[in-house]
Amino acid sequence: MRGLSFKYRLLLAMMLVVGGVSAVTFFITQKRVQAAYDGLVEQLVQAEISYQPRAQEARLSNVRRQCLRLAGSIRLIAVMTEDPVDADSLYDTASHELRDILQGDSDDEGLGNAMPPPGKGNRVRRQAEFKTVLAGRWARQRQIARKQAARQSVAELFRFIDFEGNLLRPGGEMIEALEQMGIKWLAHSDLDSQLAGIGKTITNLTSQQVGYVLFEPAGQAEPRVLEIVVTPIIDDFDGSTAGALIVGMPFMNFSEQTINEVGDIQNGLWLNDRLHSKTIDEGVRADLSSQMLESFDTSTNTGVGDDPMYIYKEEIPHRVFHTPLNPESTLPQAYKVGLYSMEAAIDAERELRTQILMISALAIMVALMISLLLSHGLSVPIHKLVEGTEAIRKGEFAVKVQATTHDEIGQLATSFNEMAQDLALKEKYHNLLNMVTDRDVAAELMSGNVTLGGEKREVSVLFCDIRGFTALTQGMDPDEVITMLNEHMTALADVVAQYRGVVDKFVGDEIMAVFGAPKSYGDDVANAVKAGLEMISGRHKLNEISKYHIQIGIGIATGEAVAGNMGSENRLNYTVLGERVNLGARLCGVADKGEVVIDETTQERLGERLTAEKKDLLRLKGFSDEVRAFQVREVRF
Repeated sequence: MRGLSFKYRLLLAMMLVVGGVSAVTFFITQKRVQAAYDGLVEQLVQAEISYQPRAQEARLSNVRRQCLRLAGSIRLIAVMTEDPVDADSLYDTASHELRDILQGDSDDEGLGNAMPPPGKGNRVRRQAEFKTVLAGRWARQRQIARKQAARQSVAELFRFIDFEGNLLRPGGEMIEALEQMGIKWLAHSDLDSQLAGIGKTITNLTSQQVGYVLFEPAGQAEPRVLEIVVTPIIDDFDGSTAGALIVGMPFMNFSEQTINEVGDIQNGLWLNDRLHSKTIDEGVRADLSSQMLESFDTSTNTGVGDDPMYIYKEEIPHRVFHTPLNPESTLPQAYKVGLYSMEAAIDAERELRTQILMISALAIMVALMISLLLSHGLSVPIHKLVEGTEAIRKGEFAVKVQATTHDEIGQLATSFNEMAQDLALKEKYHNLLNMVTDRDVAAELMSGNVTLGGEKREVSVLFCDIRGFTALTQGMDPDEVITMLNEHMTALADVVAQYRGVVDKFVGDEIMAVFGAPKSYGDDVANAVKAGLEMISGRHKLNEISKYHIQIGIGIATGEAVAGNMGSENRLNYTVLGERVNLGARLCGVADKGEVVIDETTQERLGERLTAEKKDLLRLKGFSDEVRAFQVREVRF
């Protein structure tokens, strides 16, 4: 990010914001759509589960009512309690009482009968159509229930069991008589063995119950399921169970295909650890059977509520649920199994994802165009400001940035131009100040560290004077005198700066330099003496190349002096004052050509580093006592 320009960072930021908003929008919308579909599917499953007992009641209400009436008849109880029981008399009596449900042909389709192959009932529907379909499916279920109630199933199974659980069989003549009456006699060894197993529980049977039996008739590829109604026959004398009446009808599933087409639910029946269905594809039956077995073995999960069951068909999840058809019965249990495809929800999510991606792509393109315009409007002025800043950093204060707008960027450009003008004026003043005073003094003045007034400082003061200046300049043009002095002063001032001294002032042909003020560098005395020797040497070298041959003398004094700005508030001059300053000037006056004369304090400060020749005691103007002075030969750092 640091290597990118402002323009590209702005573009990247806009893309990230648009992309982030799109991602969050997609996530939230997808979750809400999924929750809506889950809620609708849950309603559909609950409706299917709640429909089963109503459908069973519609199918069996008339059968159960007639069986209860027959089981309570005195004649039937009397025959049943005889020893031995007259089976022919039982079946003869029952055949007349149950004629309505034992005679006639049924147009209804059983589970084992041929059904049209499942069509493409799992049509993709949108969420907006889902509730309409659900309402239509419930209405169709009610129609199916009414149809089942109106078209009663004809019983195909008709049996009696004694109190010991043994099947009571009529004689051959009675079976022929029943068939002549139009009553079917379903004879099958596997069926009879299952009924015998039910008969073992007959002594504990106190109320009418519903059960289911499965058998495979000879010559038919599909098994058959019978829905049986077991009605106990109670002896009124002692209240004991004398036997039971069993009436069985083909399990009515003609609604299975219709429900599949109306509600996209594939139906089936789970009985004897097997799944029987005409609408559930064979490709998923094995997996679904394994999952159903695991569900019955390990839990009571029905696929309803917070822990739904799913199975995948061609990578499409299908919601699985099951509900018992006879939950309170002690007879063999059967379960209604439903399989609902989530393809519609997946397609809706896919379509939603496509729409969001298209909208996001469009938003990104619009954001890109807007970002390009914004970044161009921002980056160009900022780039100009950067160029102007670089120019100022190089000392080009005449730079100017054009303000093209009246917003904050335009105000910034205007402020920048004003700042550049102020910096140019300040630089001009700074250069001028450097010309009229020393650089160090100028720096102190610019920083504000030096104020009006003074302070005591330990300094070494150097005075340098031209010997024979009057005779040298006699008859010389004034301009030439100035040229000569500028050449002379420039060379010697450079030496002073080299040894960290400050040129205090130029007085005619004299130079006054200070070491230790306004800033001390730690070895100011040695710097002053070394500068004096270098000034003598430098002047000699200059004499070899210049047309002006000048001889100088130098005086140096060390001690306490007052340093600071002298003058008025409107006009200041940084200088040093004191007895040591006067002594330096007097020593310069007695120095011969090419000599550096120092006072005794300077000699003591340097100690063994100094090689000097003692001069005679001097009587100097302004000093009451004689002054000891030394002529410097060499100073060692």
